[in-house]
Amino acid sequence: MRFGQLQEGAVYRTPIVSVSLDDIVAFAAQWDPQYLHVDPDKAAKGPFHGIIASGMHTVALVMRLWVGQDVWGDDVLAGLRLSAEFVKPLFPDDQLRAEIRVMRLRPHPRRADRGYCDIRIDAFTEQNGAVLKLDVTTLIRR
Repeated sequence: MRFGQLQEGAVYRTPIVSVSLDDIVAFAAQWDPQYLHVDPDKAAKGPFHGIIASGMHTVALVMRLWVGQDVWGDDVLAGLRLSAEFVKPLFPDDQLRAEIRVMRLRPHPRRADRGYCDIRIDAFTEQNGAVLKLDVTTLIRR
């Protein structure tokens, strides 16, 4: 979807994805091998009383859900900024979904063929409510 087709305030909802213990450990083993994500015995004694997903895993899952909606299609040119707030951890067997809101649209100051799109992504689990807030700025074709 091109810049001119987007509307401020538009909201998109993703489908739900279930996150397994195996998924969490496999991601963390490769990308974030802290004990909270890979060692069930140590994690059981930690602050969350068990394995939790890496924050980066949660971000990756949410971005995959959003991109899978194919709202931008091939019109996105680049991600420019991402700010994340980790609200609560993502646990094994949680059901994750996200809502994406178009916050602001701005034309590019020097390139008439592109514009900026700021979105807010709120990710939730059915079990525990909000787990992640992302503010993302992308460059979009006009």
